[in-house]
Formats: sequence, structure tokens, C-alpha cells
Amino acid sequence: MNYITTTQLRTQTSAFVEALLAGRQIELIHRSKKIGTLTLDPISKNKTNHSRLANNIAKLNLPFLTKHQMQNNYREYITTKYGQSLP
Repeated sequence: MNYITTTQLRTQTSAFVEALLAGRQIELIHRSKKIGTLTLDPISKNKTNHSRLANNIAKLNLPFLTKHQMQNNYREYITTKYGQSLP
């Protein structure tokens, strides 16, 4: 599959995805005109360093909030922004 029409894109999605995963470039055709080329984005090779992320979060010293405290904070914010007319 070197090209695909807009109708085929809608009806033959699985074949289109398989071709992309195989590493092929596919030309998109709409009303007998080439619109563009579809390719698979390169996969990012960056890995998340979870221990470093956990250390950075711990350094922030954020206070622990219960669900009730979060709801109260949100309610106060909304009332100051929009007024008392909210239930």
C-alpha cells in the first residue's frame, strides 16, 4: 500500500495502521490529488527516571491535603471568582 484515498482511510484503517507500523510511507490522495505523505512519528527514546522524579517531587515540600480540604479550597476559589450565586 503506497497510497491511500480519504475513503480508504476511513474504511481500511487496520491495513493503514499495519502499513505504518511496518515502516512504510503512504501518500494521501483526495479527489485525485496528492495531499501529503503519512509516516509514523519516530518513537522517543527518552526514558523517565522515576527515582529522580520522586526526589524532585519530594523536594517541593507540598503539603498533604485531604479530599475535604481540596474541595474547600476549590469552593473558596470558585466563590471568589464567580460570587455567591453558586450552590
